[in-house]
Amino acid sequence: MIKLGLAAGIVAAAFVPGLAEARCSHSGYQITPSRNSSATVDMRASSGRDCVIRLSASRRFTVTGRRIVEHPGKGKVTIEGETAFYRSFAGFVGEDRFVAEVSAKGSDGEGTSTILVVVTVE
Repeated sequence: MIKLGLAAGIVAAAFVPGLAEARCSHSGYQITPSRNSSATVDMRASSGRDCVIRLSASRRFTVTGRRIVEHPGKGKVTIEGETAFYRSFAGFVGEDRFVAEVSAKGSDGEGTSTILVVVTVE
């Protein structure tokens, strides 16, 4: 059983003793939807296991939408609320990627930012 937690925008996994070690981590990112900004995130994930990333903007923005615009070629990604769940196909090891968009509005306008997530699957 894996317990996932969010801390300062970084996702870390806690492991239950006796089970195979799983990896789920990613670099942080910042986006400014009103400027239609983009960001690249480096993610490390275990083959065939869920890994999560929060799709959000800073507190000064109200998120109005989230979507996957490019799906991974070696796995699957779904969005539930503000969280994207990535899982590689069982047995796949290597690099995968997906692209998400976050739309938001704030006092300085509204727009859509793009997040490229490059996944190293181990």
